[in-house]
Formats: sequence, C-alpha cells, structure tokens
Amino acid sequence: MDSALSRLSRLTPIRWAWYAAALAFFFFIVLLPPTYVFGYVISGWSAVREVLSRPEISSQVRYAVLLSYKVATLTTLVDLAFGLPLAWALVKRPFPGKRVVNTLLDIPMSVPTSARGLSVALYWMALTQLADPLLGLTALQVAITFPYMVRSISSALEEVDYTYEVAARTLGAVPLTATRTVTVPLARAGIVAGSVLSFAQALSETGGATVLLLTLGLEQKNASVLIGYWKSLMKQDPSLVPTLLPAAAFLSFLMMASSLALLYAFKEAGMRLSLPEGRVLRSLEDRLSRPPFPDLRDLTSGTFALIAFILPSFFVASSATLVGVPLDFWLSVGRSFLVAAGVTVLDLIFAVPLAILVTRKLPHAASRLLDSLVDVPLLVPTAALGFSLGLFWTGLVPGAPGLLLVGLAHVSFTFSLVARNLIAALHSMDPGLEAAARTLGADGSVTFRRVVLPVIKPSVAAGAVLAFARSLNETGATLAVYPEAITAPVYIVGLVKAGRMDLAGLATLLLGGVSFAVIYALRKAARVR
Repeated sequence: MDSALSRLSRLTPIRWAWYAAALAFFFFIVLLPPTYVFGYVISGWSAVREVLSRPEISSQVRYAVLLSYKVATLTTLVDLAFGLPLAWALVKRPFPGKRVVNTLLDIPMSVPTSARGLSVALYWMALTQLADPLLGLTALQVAITFPYMVRSISSALEEVDYTYEVAARTLGAVPLTATRTVTVPLARAGIVAGSVLSFAQALSETGGATVLLLTLGLEQKNASVLIGYWKSLMKQDPSLVPTLLPAAAFLSFLMMASSLALLYAFKEAGMRLSLPEGRVLRSLEDRLSRPPFPDLRDLTSGTFALIAFILPSFFVASSATLVGVPLDFWLSVGRSFLVAAGVTVLDLIFAVPLAILVTRKLPHAASRLLDSLVDVPLLVPTAALGFSLGLFWTGLVPGAPGLLLVGLAHVSFTFSLVARNLIAALHSMDPGLEAAARTLGADGSVTFRRVVLPVIKPSVAAGAVLAFARSLNETGATLAVYPEAITAPVYIVGLVKAGRMDLAGLATLLLGGVSFAVIYALRKAARVR
C-alpha cells in the first residue's frame, strides 16, 4: 500500500486537486454561509447609516460592544490562569482515573448552550447573587470556553519532545525552571490557539447568555444577545424590520471585523512575544518545585474546573426525577449523533489539507491571511450565524433533506475548531522530521501517514472531540436552517421552555452519559497505536 500511495503522491495534479478541494470547501461551505448576511451592510449602507444616526440605537451598540469585549477578555484570562496548570497535570502528572477526568472535561459541551445558561444561572443563584452582568456573563462563558483552552494546551504539550526538559534538568534546572523556560515556550502555539478559541467563543455566544441574563434579571445586553433580542422583536412586529435589521447587520459586521483584527494582532504578538526565559529565580523556583506546591497547584486547578465548569453545566440535572423518557428523546439523540458524526468526518477530511497549506505550502503572506480567515466563523455572533446560515442554505438548496442542511450548517462553525488545532500542531512540529523521512525514501502520503500523523494525532483527536461536542449541543443554527429538526438539544430546550424541568434534567443527564461513552471511546481509540 505504501508503494501505491507513494506513486500517487508524486502526481502533482492529484496532490494539488486535494488542496484545491479543501480551499473550495473552506470558502464556499465554511466561510461564505456565516458571512452571507453581511452583504446587506454593503448593499444597504445608506439605510445602515440612517439607522445608526439615531441616539437610542447607537448607544445600545456602543454599550453592547464594550460589554462583549470586557467579558471575552476576562474569560480568556481566567481560562488561561487555570487551564494551563490543569492541562499540564493531565499531560505530565500520572494519577488514577486520568482518562475519566479527561473525558469529564468534554461532557459539559454536549449540554445545549441554552440549557447550560439556565443551569449556570441556577447554580450561581444557589451560591451567590451575580448582580453584575460582567461577572454573570463571565461565569457563563468560563463554563462554556474552559475546555477549549485545556484541550488546545494539552494537545500542544503532548507534542513537545520531553527530552528537551530532561536535558535542562540534567544541566541543573529545577522542574519549574525547566517547564517555564523550555516546555511552555515550545507549546506556545497551543496556548495561543486556546486563547484565540476562548476569546472568540466568549465573544459570539448568544443562547446561554440570553437565558442567564433573563434568569438573573439583568437587563444589560452584550452584542450577541442584543442581536438576538432585535431578531425576536422583528418577529413580533415586522414593522420594526427597516430599523432593526440594518442595525443588527451592522453590529454583526462590526463585531466580526474588529474581532478579526484584534485576534490577528493577538496571534502575531503571542507567537513573537519574548518570554523572560533567561531570568531564573533559583531559590524561589526550587522551593515552588517541591511539595506541597505542585500538589496545591493541581488541586487548585482541578477544584476550579469542578466548581466553575463541571458542576454549573450539570446543575440543571438536580431537578431530574426518575420519570419515563419518551421514545422521541432517543430518536432526537440518534439524529444528533448522526449529524455530529458526519460533520466531524467532513471537518477532518478537509481541515487536514487546509492546515498543510497554511503551515507548509503557501507563501507567508497568503498563509497568514488564510490562517486569520480560519477564525472568522468563530467570531460571527451566533444570533447572526443562525440567521445567515438559514438565509444562505434554504435559499440556495430549497427542498434539500433537512438533516443534510443541518449538517452543512454545523460544518460552518465546527470546521475552525478542527483546523485551528491542526494548524497549531503543524506549526509546533519540527519540519526536519519530514525532511528526514523523505531523505530515507518516504514520499508524499507515506510521510504523512508514518511521520506527520502520529505526531499531530493528539491535536486531531482534540479537534474531533471539540467539533463533535459543538455540533451535538447546537440549537440556534439548527432551528434557523431546519425548524422541524428535533435534535437532542432542541428537544431539551423545548422541555425547558415548557417548564418540564424534571424531564429536562433527566434528558440532560442521559445525553451527557451517552456523550461520555462516545467521547471516551474516541479518546481511547486515538491513543491506540
């Protein structure tokens, strides 16, 4: 098989056809649908300018944008402060049940964001009163974005050659010094990728934030919630469309454009930032490397994950009662898993060549541009995302099977999760490994299968799990593209709206249990040689 693959890899047209297919898929299936609505801003700029001249609209826009960036920044800092030590413990520190803990970090992502927003609100209301919208929204976003940070950093740490740290310690460096000056800089791409994903997701989340604000009685709205609020007003009163549609389109465009510019600058600064690697406080770092400080660090990060992430996500299950689960729920679970599995496979097929193009094939300027465009679907507020996806797919292919449209819509916001992890992994990989393989006679796909893929496999698994879980919990885009699709998240949110908290809690538990088994199996399969 290797010889046949080697012959095929020498055929330049076939290789570049694969790359061209990946680019076409990215631009027309991933990038165009989420940004389709923004053509309105260009074609109807006069209407947009007239609407924005109204003080009541412009003041709402300014406050919403400022609150969104405050929440996203604070969320990213919290995720990084606790996610980095937790990722380190999961990769470097052996302890019983590590694989179970690994999987537990992914399970809350299977809870629909609307149900999770309600769960987080009920959880914090039971512990304390979050009267500040900044703190309330940050608590919600941490419960949503924390695994993105942990998964990105842990996959990068798994790809770092441990012999570098061993060499540093052999030369006299204490464990903390070796980690700070050797391992962390080598995993910088994963840290930046996790920060970008956390910031982007915190900036664009709508459904859970809406439920949390309503439950806590907070009236202030961030940008995504304001767009969703305007959308609901337009449904109730069509006479408001000429006023609110231009404002919503402009706010979505503003958030996307400004976020893309900020994240591009952030990635560039993050990859070029000079860490204080040469300054060593030997006595202090030696003391912090000894017990009980490493155990306290791991205990603190683990406790934070439990209190701020896992328990809030499943607090709604405390309302569960042992009632009979209708057959419709299990049918909805089947639809959700079918869509999520298909979406994950499509993401992997086309994200791999796209990541290779970004890191290996394209000129530097084109590579940087494409690398930035990968983040665009993550930056579109989910309220605008659902509207844009529905407008694009239902208008382009009317009468298509509903689940097919749902799957194509889900690709738009899950593809970047896979591609971002793969790009970070390939950036971190030593190109000399591929050169050595080719020098020894391996060519094309053989080099990829035997050298590249084993190195980046942790990032492939991390991206696949993130995409699968993200597709599994999506509600808004599903309803916008195909309102009749009763997937598991739609079913659970329907129960919450109907006041059936007992059945909603039980359904959440069951969906989490099934997701736990599937994600656990995926991670175990990824580690089999």
